[in-house]
Amino acid sequence: MTALGSAYSDVARIFTDSRATLTPTLFGAVVLLGDDDGLVEDVRARTLYPSWEWAALRAIADGARTTDQTVNRRNLARQVAHVARVLRGGGRVITGTDSPISPNAVSTHLNLRAMVAYGMTPWEALSTATRIPGEFLEEPIGRIAPGFYADLAILGGDPLIDIGQAANVRQVMAAGVLHDVPSLLAPFVSARAALTESTVVGDPASAAFWWHDPAYVEHSRHACCSDVI
Repeated sequence: MTALGSAYSDVARIFTDSRATLTPTLFGAVVLLGDDDGLVEDVRARTLYPSWEWAALRAIADGARTTDQTVNRRNLARQVAHVARVLRGGGRVITGTDSPISPNAVSTHLNLRAMVAYGMTPWEALSTATRIPGEFLEEPIGRIAPGFYADLAILGGDPLIDIGQAANVRQVMAAGVLHDVPSLLAPFVSARAALTESTVVGDPASAAFWWHDPAYVEHSRHACCSDVI
């Protein structure tokens, strides 16, 4: 796929004929934050993101809203067209994350929303994040069926009608235990409050994990994908 979002037809044919898995992260989907920044202001993002990462996400959304995104939207449409061509041709598509270069969790929902915004059906988009990954991993996940793990996300609306509802998680069933969003966030809310009241000294052992360094992550974004805004 080129910088302009185009892909050669023979490339799509290779994916469909070989059943190779295409795992696209639609970095350009951040343009959608210019239309709706709900994912940025969501209590889950504000609670779980480090302050520096949330600020970066907020800046991306502001940039998408205040600058001309015509070219980026055109490129995104081409990218989705390629994804749809592979999927509808019998290929396997798994929505990508590119974590931590792309915003965790937010990027997944932007991927799904971009697919639907530019011509794919909600069912097709959701399949790239549920059924197809389960089939690729050869694990009993991704579908509600006998013999499959009964880990469920319970939503407040129908994502087959409105793909945005995929992010409207009200409850989660995991390992037979039902959780709601406030209870899942509670430990992190208290931890964040404690951080604001004291200075945390970094663990020297963490220095070995260079991929955890915020500066490294930010540099990676600029080196790879930040030209979409």
